[in-house]
Amino acid sequence: KPEECILYRLMKVFKNVEAGNSEDFLSYVVSPYGHTNDPHDTSFSFHLAAILSALQVNCKPISQSEECRLLEGYALYLINDGYWELAIYVILCTFRENNITVQDIEW
Repeated sequence: KPEECILYRLMKVFKNVEAGNSEDFLSYVVSPYGHTNDPHDTSFSFHLAAILSALQVNCKPISQSEECRLLEGYALYLINDGYWELAIYVILCTFRENNITVQDIEW
């Protein structure tokens, strides 16, 4: 299946919101494959997920493991570029409404 661009994914989400159903997963909407050739470049994905979560767009929520992968990927990207202070902020973010427990952060 060919990858769909980010604009198509966003239009599809908002069309479904207007129709009253949510069939798209947030992880699919913010997938790096929709806007870059590098699947490890999660900078735009992080910001898009944060915006859509803050606006409470009616998508199926991102799973805990997908959220951790996104946050850790972007934090590592920032650390490699020398922005470790911003990486701390990213690691402390959450896109889900429920609180993080000790079990969520233990390795």
